[in-house]
Amino acid sequence: MYPSFVILLDAPEDIPVLAHLVIREILYRILQDEQGDSVKQTAMIGSHAQHEFFILHHYFKQVTGLSPLQYQKQLRLQEARRLMLSETEDAANAAFKLDMRVLLNSVVNMLDCSVCLLSAI
Repeated sequence: MYPSFVILLDAPEDIPVLAHLVIREILYRILQDEQGDSVKQTAMIGSHAQHEFFILHHYFKQVTGLSPLQYQKQLRLQEARRLMLSETEDAANAAFKLDMRVLLNSVVNMLDCSVCLLSAI
C-alpha cells in the first residue's frame, strides 16, 4: 500500500481537504518510530527556549519601555545623529557606515555561533 501523501498526487483536487490529515499522519509515524523519543526531547528543548525568549523579551520591554528591535533601531538612530553632528557626515554616509558596522557585527556573531556549534559536536 502506498503512503497517503503519494496517493494524493493522483488526486490533486483532494489536497486542500486532506493535506492536514496527511501531515498529522506523518508526524504520528515519526513520533512512533524508534527515533521518536529524541524528536520529542528536541521539541521540548525548542519549546523551553521559545518560552525563555518571550520572558526575556517581556522583561526587556519592562526595563527599557521598548522592544529589543525598537531599542536597537533607537541606538542606530542615535549613532547616525552622532556621526552627522560630530563627523559632519551627511545622512547617506552615516547610514552606510552604520550598515557596514551592523553587517560586520552580524558576520562576527555568525562565526562565533558556528564555532560554538562545531565545538559542541
